[in-house]
Parts: sequence; structure tokens; C-alpha cells
Amino acid sequence: MSAVATLVYTAMDRAAPESLKRPISSSAEPGGTPSAEALTEEEPSAEPTETGTAARADISVARCARDSVIGWPEADVKVVNGSGSTADYIVFVEFVDKDGTQVSEGVTTVTGLAPGKSAKSKVQGLGEVPRGTKCRIAEVERTPSNG
Repeated sequence: MSAVATLVYTAMDRAAPESLKRPISSSAEPGGTPSAEALTEEEPSAEPTETGTAARADISVARCARDSVIGWPEADVKVVNGSGSTADYIVFVEFVDKDGTQVSEGVTTVTGLAPGKSAKSKVQGLGEVPRGTKCRIAEVERTPSNG
């Protein structure tokens, strides 16, 4: 091996994060396609994502409507940060017909919301929905804000 190649490999070895030094998994599904597990390896998260009822309690539907011209659903959601630190939210809304069947969905984000503060955000559904469509919060993700 030449001196230049040795120098390059030594520099790469010192600069490489630990995750790059691990051997590559060779697990594959029949047919030679790498499995999803072989392609994605998650490191433990330094700051946990909070979902479920605690984060869900921070969200309410302030308005639910169907556009009278094109028939697409929309909702305004109110987010009140009930945690003790500045947080980012991802809010998933389902639009359901009179029987409770999902007919559309939408998502919105609120970032950098200080503790105790509130914000409103619009959620736009896609596609025409029947009259009488209702809005409901499907899922909420709250994470500590980085900014």
C-alpha cells in the first residue's frame, strides 16, 4: 500500500463516526434484496418523542369546514404547549364521514412553541368529501424544540 493510501485510510478511520466502523449487515430477503432491517439502523434518541395522551391533550380542533366551491376539507387546530419546555408538534387530522369512515387526512406542524403558549395552524385535506364530514385528531407527536 502506498504512503498516500495509508495516510487517507488513517485519516478516514480517525474521522469516521462509530456507526460507520460497524460491519455492514449482510441479511437479505430471498432474491438478494436487502431487508428493511439491513438498510435502517436506528441509534437511541437523545431526546424522546412524546406521543399519546399527554401530547394529545395539547391539541383541539378550533374549526372544521368543507370548502363550498371544491368540497375539500380543512381544519384549524389549536395547540397549547402543556410541557415544561419549548416544543415542536406534528398534528395528524382525519376527516371522517357521518359513519366515521376516514375520507381524507391532513397534517400540520407547529415549531418552537414556548411552554404555556398557544398557536393555531391550518390542516388541509385532499380531495372532495361529502357534506357533514367531521374532523378528529388522529395522532400528535411532540418533541423538544431545537430552535
